[in-house]
Amino acid sequence: MLRVIVCGGGWGAELVADYLQSELEIIEVVRIIDWREPNYSKLTPSTRIERIEAALKAYQRHIDLVVLGDYAATTVIETLRTRNPQFSFVGMDVDAHRILRASHYPTNITILADSSFENSKIEQTLYNKLADSAFTVLQPQNWVESINAQELDEDLLYKDLSQIFQLPQRSSGSLAQTLLGETETKAHDDHITKLPNPDAVLLLNTYYWEIKKDLEAVFGWRVRVLDFRQQLLHDVCRSLKLRGVDGHRAR
Repeated sequence: MLRVIVCGGGWGAELVADYLQSELEIIEVVRIIDWREPNYSKLTPSTRIERIEAALKAYQRHIDLVVLGDYAATTVIETLRTRNPQFSFVGMDVDAHRILRASHYPTNITILADSSFENSKIEQTLYNKLADSAFTVLQPQNWVESINAQELDEDLLYKDLSQIFQLPQRSSGSLAQTLLGETETKAHDDHITKLPNPDAVLLLNTYYWEIKKDLEAVFGWRVRVLDFRQQLLHDVCRSLKLRGVDGHRAR
């Protein structure tokens, strides 16, 4: 049986491991999940490398693939490949063609990510391949901690996001604290100018796989919420040389 390590920070990497194990019954998933710092975006790139390499020391043989189970860990994948040629690595990626497969060109795209997205290869890929789109990048500060505590639900998401987007009205309470991060909202006389709802929302933090259905409910059926787990499956299968797999589970 093929052995695949999934490593990375906290629940996001656990979700990746769960997904790969459920989709590929012919592999054994070995989890080396870092719960000391479950949010790898808080670590420097050098610390991410040190933690991943330390975790891999016990698995020098009989490993067919190492999957980096979060986007922050993926930012150091090229260095890991250079320093650890005994392993094959696959990281998180995006599928620009899937974003474009819609009835109309996505003119407004919202990215839900963390600070590791800035100046990353994935950022460059999206901006180059979707050059005619307008991007709003949000870096929610407390969502990861709230997901770990199982406290982030549809109502709380609505309270946060309704400060930024023109979401349908709900009978909910007062708005939660403003999302901290890089947005394209503008403050004027202490009021926030809301953005129109996006055509697509890209989940570039694997923690957000947990709340994908809630986000779909908040934004409504007209907005596509994409998490690119099928792209990961495709890349894993290609690296393992599994034929006839395109990112969709066989039925």
